[in-house]
Amino acid sequence: MQIKIVDLAIFARHGVYAPERADGQVFLVSAELELEGLGVRETSNEKRITNNVGLNQITNNKLQITNADGDCAAGREPSPIAVLPPHVASGDGAKPPPYAAETPSLLIHYSLFTIHSPTPHSSLLTPNPPPSAHNADALTSTVDYAEACRDISEFMTVNTFNLIETAADGIARLLLKKYGLLNAAQIEVKKPDAPIGMPLKYVSAVCRRARHTAFIGLGSNMGAREQNLSDALALIAARDDCTILKVSEFQNTAPYGKAGQPDFLNACAKISTVLTPWELLGALQGIERRLGRARAEHWGPRTLDVDILFYDDLILSEPALTVPHYDLHNRRFVLDALCGLEPFLLHPVFRMPVCALRDTLAKKQR
Repeated sequence: MQIKIVDLAIFARHGVYAPERADGQVFLVSAELELEGLGVRETSNEKRITNNVGLNQITNNKLQITNADGDCAAGREPSPIAVLPPHVASGDGAKPPPYAAETPSLLIHYSLFTIHSPTPHSSLLTPNPPPSAHNADALTSTVDYAEACRDISEFMTVNTFNLIETAADGIARLLLKKYGLLNAAQIEVKKPDAPIGMPLKYVSAVCRRARHTAFIGLGSNMGAREQNLSDALALIAARDDCTILKVSEFQNTAPYGKAGQPDFLNACAKISTVLTPWELLGALQGIERRLGRARAEHWGPRTLDVDILFYDDLILSEPALTVPHYDLHNRRFVLDALCGLEPFLLHPVFRMPVCALRDTLAKKQR
């Protein structure tokens, strides 16, 4: 299902030159919004958590996230595994886009995987309504395009950018963040009065953003290991372009690749992101640096290590980035954590689910 908004006229002040910003001009914005499907809120049977943050859950600049699955299964109250304290609440790893501060009403909609609560984990999830509850002709089954137009207009008028490319990208990010039914958004910003000095109809910039599912691995064997992983998860959750869907249990493991160093604490997380693989890599490396990672020794001790394990079913081999992770099929602790999250996740190279890869590795290690 697709919704199209064509040539929404908006007077705004974008441009490199001072007169463009001072005088302003009319921009034409078009949007192609791809929905998950009429009356279908999720692409799978997975339950998601959305907008479960209450005022009573945010105190002293701390947002507490818990690993409720394991604790509730054991009859315990969920224990915190991710807290965003003041000392990591700022910095490059947690900064929203530059326009966020100017349009808070549009952009501070965070979706977190579990919010600390004594109630069972499942009660905080937003399940798919039963088929009988769906009304394909209801506004709640689609995106309100009138509201989307108002969002686009406010974004264009409140902010000022040098480049219409930046404006198009910002609109795409905004709509994907606000409207959970959207799978992708393609935005075109036309500038009919571009200062070129030659006759033309318009100049335009087109940007497309889509939701992607990625699995990441986290590890630490220096300092406060659990706090390092918790802070990393909190910084990811605080980003405007990533949503944490699931987190595995933290597990203590012997060092892999180089002996003679402290044990690691490892975990995996499933996230939804609108970032490209390269952008996601940069974001995760920024979080590593924010939390003290220094790449001084290959295979050596580290405060934090965050790797991209899977990104949709992408197969990519570049000097700086290999997806799926080149060695995950040889790492039992990674496969164990992935099996806890999604045992039938298919490895796009081996064409085997991670549970089968784990069983194969276990047989080799006997």
